[in-house]
Amino acid sequence: MRRDRIQRACGWILAVLLAAGRSQAEDPAPKQPRAASPETARVAAPEPAKPTPGQDPIYVPPAIYVPPELGAPLGRLGGGGTRGTGRKATLQILAPDHLGLTLDEGPSLYWFLAEATDTRMDFVLRDGHSVEPLLELQLPTPTTAGIHALRLSDHGVKLASNENYQWFVSLVPDPQRRSKDFVVGAWIRRSDSTPALRSRLAAAPSAQAPLLYAESGVWYDSLASLSAQIDANPGDATLRARRAALLQQVGLSEVAAFDRADGKTP
Repeated sequence: MRRDRIQRACGWILAVLLAAGRSQAEDPAPKQPRAASPETARVAAPEPAKPTPGQDPIYVPPAIYVPPELGAPLGRLGGGGTRGTGRKATLQILAPDHLGLTLDEGPSLYWFLAEATDTRMDFVLRDGHSVEPLLELQLPTPTTAGIHALRLSDHGVKLASNENYQWFVSLVPDPQRRSKDFVVGAWIRRSDSTPALRSRLAAAPSAQAPLLYAESGVWYDSLASLSAQIDANPGDATLRARRAALLQQVGLSEVAAFDRADGKTP
């Protein structure tokens, strides 16, 4: 009887071992991590960081000029063509058709001549109360076609803050008969910079100065800073296109076309 119990016990143990072996053999292999599909991978991949104006030296948005709200209906004087020397010489002043602002006490002032000329040219600056001009001089001739500038600080002139001035460029075909002069002119006021603008200019790359001045309504400094960049990189068509866009905004289409043609009169 005892031997029967031992045999039954051994048989039970053997049956358990065999059952355990079958169960292990039938279990599937451990699951491997599932690879992400291309679609899932694209969704999960982080989006590349977009360049920001303050970090990327290449990205410079266009300068959008916002005219200041001054309530002063002071616009450009003259513009167009004259035949004082027997051929057309188009002279335009690079200023908005309203009172333009500068933060500079001795700013640069710009004008455009469509054709080269050997006709005498004069520059005059007046304030609102003096009888005599603050500055009156004869410009060097012959004068080439294109955009020209005169910096007031080079002639010892300092604009007073919040005072209006008028400046003129003239073609003088006959110095003895000044009624034949062809004159263009514009208004300028030196304004005080705001802390916000000073802070933005200090934090931004120099390439963005024209944009910041234009957004703040400071026409003369926007044009001057952009023109300085062009002078430093005369072959840069992108800079000329930016200046053309700025000039177009104040109605100077012919000068804008000159810049888009890389400095060649179309």
